[in-house]
Amino acid sequence: MTPPSPLLVLGAGVSGLSCALAARAAGATVRIWTREAPAHTTSRVAAALWFPFAVGPAQRVASWAPTAHACFCRLAASPLAQAAGVNLRETLELFPGEAPEPRWRATLEGFRAARPDELGPAHASGWVYTTPVIDMRRYLDFLVAALAERGVEIETRPCEDLDAALEACPTVVNCTGLGSRALCGDDALEAVRGQIHEIAGVSPARVRLDEERGQAVRYVVPLGDATVIGGSVEPGIESLDEDDELRRAIEADCRALAPELGEAPITSTRVGLRPCRPAIRLELETRARGRIIHNYGHGGAGVTLSWGCAREVMEMAGLPLVDDPWASPST
Repeated sequence: MTPPSPLLVLGAGVSGLSCALAARAAGATVRIWTREAPAHTTSRVAAALWFPFAVGPAQRVASWAPTAHACFCRLAASPLAQAAGVNLRETLELFPGEAPEPRWRATLEGFRAARPDELGPAHASGWVYTTPVIDMRRYLDFLVAALAERGVEIETRPCEDLDAALEACPTVVNCTGLGSRALCGDDALEAVRGQIHEIAGVSPARVRLDEERGQAVRYVVPLGDATVIGGSVEPGIESLDEDDELRRAIEADCRALAPELGEAPITSTRVGLRPCRPAIRLELETRARGRIIHNYGHGGAGVTLSWGCAREVMEMAGLPLVDDPWASPST
């Protein structure tokens, strides 16, 4: 049997690591080049929970999102769940007016309308459902460890030219996020700033989401030993400095959303730049030296869509699909 073609993955955020792990589990030889170590990527700043946010096109997202949801649910039910930092949490999503049912309702376990006693004074309706929560403090390390177990090393080696990458490997998977503005000359990419905070030692039973606030999107995401609160949607702002005024607003709104937080203090702050685009670029480009599979522009849904997009990348690369690529190669 002919072995699968080797792959070179550019980028070590959640998209790049997921594609690399899926390819290696399928038997391909994989290399990863990255400008930033996984712990310093935008993915590390994600809250994160499965929730298709600030991303399109809708029809393709409707395919990728359920695939990733199923992967995270299997991981949450596996013995690796604690190491991966993946679990299932009941979620309360709130709206100021009457809201239509989400497109992905069929994907969500336990979906129902929120009861009147579950709504705050500023909310007229809401949905309750169970969704995967992914603790990015653990999850990226988990993916890196799974790759290392399969002999895949992550090289800190920025790529400035895709043709140069093709000289190193005839199949390149481009998961460079905002880096594709320069790498591909993609002016459609826009940085959208997000700021989140962590409160240690307290963890409400539910996720709370209040998305219908424009730039003042708010969420409370319990991780077990801590809670992430956020956030912001600030197009075109590329500062990674903490905004003190924004922190105060986030803190006040999230404590109102989840009174269980009490007066526990904020213990850390993270700021990141979402790689937003009118539509995710997931497509095959053929050049004289080989082929490039572009997989970037995931906005606020990089984690949510990671395994769904990785699956399509495998199809484009002609690799077999592995349901649980994180499973130990010895099992």
